[in-house]
Amino acid sequence: MSDLVETALRLLLQSSKQHKKLPPLPKFKSGGARVDIADREALYSAMEGR
Repeated sequence: MSDLVETALRLLLQSSKQHKKLPPLPKFKSGGARVDIADREALYSAMEGR
């Protein structure tokens, strides 16, 4: 069984199949930070919608 798994893994890893190049991820502007996450009170207020 281990020989079978080893052979299968070896064939898979030595595959000469070309992988498609992935398209770039989209970019967007977020508008910047709305709250300073270092300020605990401001963070809680923003999470509670105040």
